[in-house]
Amino acid sequence: NLGYMYTNGQGVEKNLTQAVKWYRQAAEQGYAAAQTSLGVMYQKGWGVPRDHEAAMDWYRKAADQKDATAQSNLGFMYHEGQGADRDFELAAKWFNRAAEQGDSTAQFYLGLMYIKGEGVEKDSVEAHKWAIIALSSAPRGRIRDNAARARDLFQQTMTIGQIARARRMAKTWMEKYGGAK
Repeated sequence: NLGYMYTNGQGVEKNLTQAVKWYRQAAEQGYAAAQTSLGVMYQKGWGVPRDHEAAMDWYRKAADQKDATAQSNLGFMYHEGQGADRDFELAAKWFNRAAEQGDSTAQFYLGLMYIKGEGVEKDSVEAHKWAIIALSSAPRGRIRDNAARARDLFQQTMTIGQIARARRMAKTWMEKYGGAK
């Protein structure tokens, strides 16, 4: 789409203001990916003044259409208190929705929330499960590397039985949902 092309300078000169214009046009027509992209533009202040509340509004519209990236971004914003009061329970809710759809970033952050007991009951087995799933679904890069470190760190405080249970739970989840999406 034109918004993406202007954001990345593909086939046109990079112009974030034009990107926002094209994302907005598609977003106002209900296109979830454009709503998510427009949310990113507002969250980062690219082509528009930074506005976390506007970012959340656009993310919510896309998240309500089951856009996993928007759901993950909402989780992050609630976790960090950007655009709304910090709310770990809402962060966990949105991370969980995105994680269930295979979003590796949300899977990673959900694991962190379980290990810390933020917005969910502290549960090292559940944390380890989500770290394993994130590791299996994330492409090479920061999230995959962080998931590997988290998995290794989490299991240092777990019994062999807990580790085995987390692995079984992760395997069951990946068989049910097809692993990486």
